[in-house]
Amino acid sequence: MLDEKRCALAAHRMQRAEECLNEAIFLLNNGSFSGSATRSYYAIFTAFALCLHWRALISKNIPQLFHIFKKNTLKPVFSAMKSQIT
Repeated sequence: MLDEKRCALAAHRMQRAEECLNEAIFLLNNGSFSGSATRSYYAIFTAFALCLHWRALISKNIPQLFHIFKKNTLKPVFSAMKSQIT
């Protein structure tokens, strides 16, 4: 039963991430760069939540999920960008 629920939640998150990505592409193609960036971010965040969920690391606490996302995704990206600038 638990595996069925995990699979259903994972499928829902994957579908939501794909929808957000498609929305981002649509917005980008129609000149809405800010909207596209927002939807892209949400697509990445949702896919990240899916990965954590699948590894049984996710909690229902959204602030904690955001902290994990920021620590493991955003900080390394910004650090790499900063090192290329300086």
